[in-house]
Amino acid sequence: MNSVTVIFTGAVSVLYLIYFLRLRFLWNKEENYLVALPNTPITKVSVVIAARNEAQNISTCLHDIIHQNYPSDLVEIIVVDDNSTDTTVSTIQQISKAHPKNVLRLIELKDTSKNTSPKKRAIAAAISVATGDLLICTDADCRFPKNWISNLEAFYRERNAKLIVAPISIKREPKNTFLVDFQYFDIQSLVMSGAASLFAQKALLCSAANMAFNRLAYLQIQHQIKGQSLASGDDMFLLLAFQNQFPNDIHFIKSKEVLVETVPQTSLSNFIHQRLRWAAKGFYYRDTYVQVVAFIVFAINLMLLTTAISSFFYSKGILVFLLLFLTKLFVDYYFMRAAHPFFNEKIKFYKAAMIVLLYPILIGAIALFALQGSYNWKGRKLH
Repeated sequence: MNSVTVIFTGAVSVLYLIYFLRLRFLWNKEENYLVALPNTPITKVSVVIAARNEAQNISTCLHDIIHQNYPSDLVEIIVVDDNSTDTTVSTIQQISKAHPKNVLRLIELKDTSKNTSPKKRAIAAAISVATGDLLICTDADCRFPKNWISNLEAFYRERNAKLIVAPISIKREPKNTFLVDFQYFDIQSLVMSGAASLFAQKALLCSAANMAFNRLAYLQIQHQIKGQSLASGDDMFLLLAFQNQFPNDIHFIKSKEVLVETVPQTSLSNFIHQRLRWAAKGFYYRDTYVQVVAFIVFAINLMLLTTAISSFFYSKGILVFLLLFLTKLFVDYYFMRAAHPFFNEKIKFYKAAMIVLLYPILIGAIALFALQGSYNWKGRKLH
């Protein structure tokens, strides 16, 4: 291992350390949002849901939204069915008939087999008919606190926000597999990183499972949204378009009252394909901050993987691997401990160590699968 490699490894490790310690500071510095009382909702809200083969989840999703602590005459729910092959459509129709006082609209897309970005098309179809001033996007497999809409609306008015990024979490059971635990703590890390970056007015990450934006502002920037031909990235490309047009009007709402739960992937195959879908859009980001952070994270994980392999052949490789591993373990564990007051569960040290060890393998596997140029998601092969 030559001196250039050692210097590069050390530089990346220091950058990783400084960056995530700063994110931790920014996350802790921001207080949890509390609605200024009294709060009287006045904003018409459109909740947009793109669904495909969600018969198992759509009932609880819609039940939570219909029973929100928010005036029903100020809420419309728009569900776009993306060619489901199960009973998703009939379930939505039954729920609509059972709640005639609630505005629940169903849009059924025509066949999108030749469309490379069906979810983007579904969301665009919903927004084109939405009448609310505030559009809230979520997924059909999510669960919501009762004050979800009311807190988003209050925050929207108080901050005069153009776009709001909100937190998500993974739904867990009393007993969980390590795969579920991995997703639970990984999502926490992603949420905290995206939030802390926005506290510094830098867009980094968001999730279409929980975000809201002003409809008129969206109409201003809709033609600036990149990645329209990609199957994924509806959330990130929207975030970056808003940042370009409204850099001071994007906010993260740090509140448990808007913390949305989504279901985990329970099989390794589905998990890999989900991460492939997420990773596929990364090559098309043109934001310097996003690219630099992605490089630092990718580089330290790649070096962990390569030094682990090289340690079997070179004795000095073991020392470099241990240095990288201990540095990343310290940073990640210290960073994730800051999640406890908000997400209510402390990560155990041994789980942090296992995640640090497995993450480079995950990245390597995704890189290999990415060479295929396609992945399967909800019964479709996408590119």
